Amino acid sequence: MRKRIDRFIEDTLVEFNDWFIEADWIGKERDAVNLFTMGFLAKNVQPDAAIHDLRQIRIEVGIAQLPDHRVKKAVGKDLTIWKDPLQTTWDIDYQPVNVPWVVLEWKFQRGGKKKDLFDEYDTMWVSEFTRHNEGTFGYLVQLYDCIDGKGLSWAKVKKGEIRRANTRS
Repeated sequence: MRKRIDRFIEDTLVEFNDWFIEADWIGKERDAVNLFTMGFLAKNVQPDAAIHDLRQIRIEVGIAQLPDHRVKKAVGKDLTIWKDPLQTTWDIDYQPVNVPWVVLEWKFQRGGKKKDLFDEYDTMWVSEFTRHNEGTFGYLVQLYDCIDGKGLSWAKVKKGEIRRANTRS
């Protein structure tokens, strides 16, 4: 039973990576996010686990934009996990006031040589978001299928800092 949310997510990332390396699968970033969510994350949801209800998991939902990026009130993020299954970003006036428990931002690199760094904008955004919202942490996820191999890299971000980076290939 995975009771800690970070263990829950990271174990599922490892499971997805192990599958991806062996799979004869072709897709794009959104396909990968959906496959990870519905094929791997969802099957680990259990009543006593960190994610205990499928409704805690959201794909491509709007969350509050960073204070200094307010062209839009909210911005879509690849994958979010909420503590409460019915919680959303919005208050009664549809203002973005609530923040998710976890934000995962994905990139999928196909072809060429594998990049060593995570997307610069995603890194900045997730770092700033977790700095402003200390109860939220994030993951930068990079899936790659390149001439020098295939696999998954991820980094956990908490309070604005990358805490741990992992690469599986």
